[in-house]
Amino acid sequence: MEFWNGWFDHFGGDHHTRPGDDAAAELAGMLAAGRSVNFYMAHGGTSFGVWAGANAVEDGGTVVLQPTVSSYDYDAPIAEDGTPTAKFGAFRDVIIAHTGNTPPEPPPLPPRLPAATAAVTESVSLATVLDRRPVITSATPRSFEELGVHQGVVRYRTRVAGPYPEASLSLDGLADLGTVIIDGRIRSRVGRSALDDQFPVGPSTLELAEENALDVLVSSLGRINFGRHLGDSKGLAAIRLDFQHLHGYQQAGLDLTELPELDWSGPAPAAGEPGFHRTMIDIATPGDGFLALPGWHHGYLFLNGFNLGRYWSIGPQRTLYAPAPLWRPGSNELVVAELGAGSGSVIELRSEPDLG
Repeated sequence: MEFWNGWFDHFGGDHHTRPGDDAAAELAGMLAAGRSVNFYMAHGGTSFGVWAGANAVEDGGTVVLQPTVSSYDYDAPIAEDGTPTAKFGAFRDVIIAHTGNTPPEPPPLPPRLPAATAAVTESVSLATVLDRRPVITSATPRSFEELGVHQGVVRYRTRVAGPYPEASLSLDGLADLGTVIIDGRIRSRVGRSALDDQFPVGPSTLELAEENALDVLVSSLGRINFGRHLGDSKGLAAIRLDFQHLHGYQQAGLDLTELPELDWSGPAPAAGEPGFHRTMIDIATPGDGFLALPGWHHGYLFLNGFNLGRYWSIGPQRTLYAPAPLWRPGSNELVVAELGAGSGSVIELRSEPDLG
């Protein structure tokens, strides 16, 4: 059985902790009763890249997605970066008292990088990147899986005839965040679940001219990893204008499991538009660090081409763990893949984590 001495976090929720003395008292009771113990977790970890999953709960027949943050620190006795916590000391004391054996002292902590700030120097719009991707045409929207995209973003492009002074646009089967763009201008954002005020649950109410070029950018969140909703698909099932289904799509996708090859010649995105942003940061000697993204909204952060995980301004996680082996002496590349409405200009390197 698993001795849950902490818990994991969902985006838009609270950061979970469990007091060390409370968990240690329960451990002492189990050992006094002669039980064996499986610590879950003994050592916190990180769901780097796109690999943080999600739970799903049902609310009145609606499946509500609960995406997990990138950190799996779990308030474990050994933290995400390997630091022994006060809970570790409390557990150690209980084990010594019940076994009579004193284990060796923990090894010294590895060095951490000093705080620093790096300003973005180059940017390219997501629309420009997608314009250079292969296009797949179909009568109805295809899922991420059908388009060969594991996690990332897909642009669904079609045309809509008008005019409509007030039209209701529905994104059926949206999984998970949608940005509605008409004639190159962002008109609304829609979310699968009510997690972020910037992505309210649809439909969207729009004014449409006689002819309209419609793009819907869909970005994915964590995949459901437990329960009867396992295997949910990402992308779109249909786009409806009132009760009319729209047909004839050109689709371009970008898998963000790894950093794609980018042409930094631009053009840069306008403020609040999705895009990629790059900066370089110099360090003398590699060490553990934590990266914060003030002013950014939602997306992924890459360090020297490695996807550190998802950031999201709704929290609770505020920093991404950047372990020593990913850093190089000298110049290091940081790339922000902003998929939301962020307009950040800097990336902060911190020496302490902020999990909420």
